[in-house]
Amino acid sequence: MIGKTLSGKYEIKREVGRGGMGVIYEALHTALNRTVAIKVLHAQFTQDIGFLDRFKREARAMARLDHKNIIRVFDVLEDEGTHFIIMEYFRGQNLHQVLKKRRTLPQRGVLSIAYQVSKALSYAHDKGVIHRDIKPANIIIGKNGTAKIADFGIAATTDESSLTAANHIIGTPEYMSLEQSRGEPLDGRSDLYALGMVMYEMLCGQTYYAGIAGSDVLKKLAYDESEFQLHFEHSVAPSLKKLVEDLLKKKREDRIANASALIQQIKMSKLELKTEKKTALPKQHSKTRAQETPPFFTSGKGAKKEIEQQATVIAPKQQQTPRGQDLPSTKKRPKPIAILAVITLIFAVVASSYLTNLPQTPNTRLERKTQPKNKIRPLDKKHEQQRTDLEKTPITQLKEEQAQIEKENRAQKKAALKLAKVKKEREQAIKKRKRQEALLKSELIKLSKEQTRTKQEALALNRAERKRKSLVKNVRTNKKKSLTKQKKTVQVAALTPTNTIDSLGAILSRLTTAYEKKDLRALQKMTQMSKNRTIFLRQIFNNYKTITVSVTDLSIETNQANATISIIELRTHQNKKTLPPNHWKDAELIIPKDKGHWKKVHW
Repeated sequence: MIGKTLSGKYEIKREVGRGGMGVIYEALHTALNRTVAIKVLHAQFTQDIGFLDRFKREARAMARLDHKNIIRVFDVLEDEGTHFIIMEYFRGQNLHQVLKKRRTLPQRGVLSIAYQVSKALSYAHDKGVIHRDIKPANIIIGKNGTAKIADFGIAATTDESSLTAANHIIGTPEYMSLEQSRGEPLDGRSDLYALGMVMYEMLCGQTYYAGIAGSDVLKKLAYDESEFQLHFEHSVAPSLKKLVEDLLKKKREDRIANASALIQQIKMSKLELKTEKKTALPKQHSKTRAQETPPFFTSGKGAKKEIEQQATVIAPKQQQTPRGQDLPSTKKRPKPIAILAVITLIFAVVASSYLTNLPQTPNTRLERKTQPKNKIRPLDKKHEQQRTDLEKTPITQLKEEQAQIEKENRAQKKAALKLAKVKKEREQAIKKRKRQEALLKSELIKLSKEQTRTKQEALALNRAERKRKSLVKNVRTNKKKSLTKQKKTVQVAALTPTNTIDSLGAILSRLTTAYEKKDLRALQKMTQMSKNRTIFLRQIFNNYKTITVSVTDLSIETNQANATISIIELRTHQNKKTLPPNHWKDAELIIPKDKGHWKKVHW
């Protein structure tokens, strides 16, 4: 396949990967000079016409999705029996490969991937598309941290690790929701459940069902409806734990409602994680500092080297004591206090010498004033600590620390305001959704009432029509009876010979037989039939398997005979007995007579 050109414009360059569905190649669109990815289907799938039709239909539907976090599908083609899909070429590794090397990811990395996948799912769900197979192997991570969903919609058709055959794929057991395992109708919350399991795997290094066979996973999903007992590392933030637990609820009604709501919760978790990191107090104080962990998507041969280069450590020049803590005791007195003691002592000696030269008259006042000055009052521990700190800490450093504290306080206030704003927006969104739901419910109730009223009106009209037809029939019957009484003598006198009556009976018998045999051509030969009558007979002949008719109300006059042909019973093609509606059950027949011979029957 390498070097081959498909459809005259896609030149195959190299193989990128293989799967149960097909082989993925890097190719060049020779006309546009653009690199694309081509997935060539395995031969066994090209023999299944039903699979190919569904595959093409879903691939064309996916081509409508245009989102930065979804691998785009450009076209689905066929070249000499080879079926393939043209897709966006995106350099990176799938999340399954990343987790095999790293096992777990930092919390900020987990939230970043989940945020991007949620944006893609929100877009797709709004377009009416459900992925149905969200898992690490279908999430591609680029070198700059961009996450894209692959096999979107196609993975729901077949995959090498999926449960069933290619024409019955329903997903991957470890990431499958309860309703998906039972074959129930799905909505976007099934994708959110799978994303929750992917987040749990990124945090803990494995899924909840690690080491369990796919069939056993399905049994657990089918028979165990109790909630998961999830275990996280102690370092995982409570808000992130709660987010994963809400996504992995067994009943879809208990999960986060949709991808848009999930995006808001991820934003809040990221903000809370950032706030907790800023406000947390360090356990040890030193000037040892390190840069943050490299981006979560760093992987490959140079990953370890990159981490070692980014993590720099500055050795402390001297140990500092945190503000607010007492200094350890020391044997030497601080120098300023020693100098003060020496000065005071000199002053005392001079004063003593001066006093010895004065007359020996006692002066108690002078003694009271002099005695306290000769006695050095010790500094209390608090002031001594402050004095020592001031002597040891430069003014510039104090100012810098004060500025840093103020900066952190401002950042905390800003983060708190942002968090409050997000919470307020979330509350407003919830209120808006509730209002929309109430409005929709009101519209549904109004529509239901309108439908009930329309149905009642239709029933009333039907009853009125039946009553009218019944009255018309009664009038006709009474009229016929009256005419029969008035012309009884004339009819008796005008009765034709027996052979004439027999020939009329034969005509009506042939008419009845042709009707029940649904022989439209024979009926057209025997009767004068309008176009509407022809259409009507053709419809009931096509719609019913068996038709039973009867001729009634026969009356013979001088120049014509009158009769009524009635449909007594109908049977559908499922041999179900049914009665004909009254408005087309009966038809009046007129058989004209000319020169002693009966002519064609008129409807």
